[in-house]
Amino acid sequence: MSNEFDFLHNSYIYKELDLSTLLAQPTQQFQKWFDEAITFGIPEPYAMCLSTVGKNGKPSSRIVLLRGLNEQGFEFFTHYESRKGLDIQSNPYVSLNFLWLDQARQIRIEGKAQKLSK
Repeated sequence: MSNEFDFLHNSYIYKELDLSTLLAQPTQQFQKWFDEAITFGIPEPYAMCLSTVGKNGKPSSRIVLLRGLNEQGFEFFTHYESRKGLDIQSNPYVSLNFLWLDQARQIRIEGKAQKLSK
């Protein structure tokens, strides 16, 4: 079945993810893929979609920038009084999504956000 948007889509035919090649530590695997994205020339590979849920139970998503990565997780900055800051204060569970179309790669991260020290 075809629809009016078929002409807009690229065909993303790449080999399947081989689970046996993944590194044991997820942050190390992400760092490997991130480095590959930079080498590949992905524009703004540090741009990620952050999704939160507010007190009203409604989800909200926006693009933020990855500012750091370590064994504890992914770091980004926000103003504590912004909508995302208030959402995280009321419900610290968030999700991140990196989309690197030129590599046909999408990376999803789910976890609990916490404030970093200054």
